[in-house]
Amino acid sequence: VRLCGVEPRDQLAVGHTTGDLAMIVQESADHGALQQEEGRLLRRALGLAALDARAVMVPRGDLVAVPVTADAEQVERVARESGRSRLLVHGTDLDEVVGVLQVKDLLLLEESGRVATTAKQLAHEAMFAAESESADDLLIRMRRSGQHLCVVRDEYGGVAGVVTLEDLVEELIGDFDDETDPVRPEGASGLDAGLRPDEVARLTGLQLPAGDFDTLAGWLLLRLRRVACPGDIVRADGLVATVLSVDGARIERIALRAKERAEPATR
Repeated sequence: VRLCGVEPRDQLAVGHTTGDLAMIVQESADHGALQQEEGRLLRRALGLAALDARAVMVPRGDLVAVPVTADAEQVERVARESGRSRLLVHGTDLDEVVGVLQVKDLLLLEESGRVATTAKQLAHEAMFAAESESADDLLIRMRRSGQHLCVVRDEYGGVAGVVTLEDLVEELIGDFDDETDPVRPEGASGLDAGLRPDEVARLTGLQLPAGDFDTLAGWLLLRLRRVACPGDIVRADGLVATVLSVDGARIERIALRAKERAEPATR
């Protein structure tokens, strides 16, 4: 069979870990077998496969939702204040999600029917996922179903957060800006501040040290020793972290890169 150029199937059935594949991709790019951009995309794809829905979701505390009884005027007010194009529609509480409302549907309503139309009538069927579902599987499901938003449930059936198609695409190809995105440092890629150290390592290849923290934000605050503000920079542990956005005292997005040798540490 080999003389015909065909490798026996059992020789091809060799398992590789994500780390092995990432190393193969890097070596291929270093030796010119892959273009650097191709290598970058493949590494991001492998990084996405290593993440779960919890790592890429918008957490429950940041969700914007309206009750099923809200009329069109109330929905429009919430959408305008939040800047969201899609809103969750819930029953008695947020854990009872009945659908997802697209704000653009408000434009189709006759003026006379706005008061009589409720959020429940405007809601589309919601898509659901478990926190443990892999991000790449979720991306495939969302593309096949045409959904732009997926509700993530925790182990008890409650709503843990939502994943948007935009967030998954950004994890795959890198951040892209829209009108509402803050200006980011050149060459920096924003990360969810709630990522665990192992998730940061899988996604970026950068290692956070062991310490008394559970998230990227926890590491930064431990070094900063005060409430963070957008633009704050921490240089420590061989890393440079820049706070990109915050919500009150909570950090939302952080740019992270390796520290150059000549750069001083944060005092």
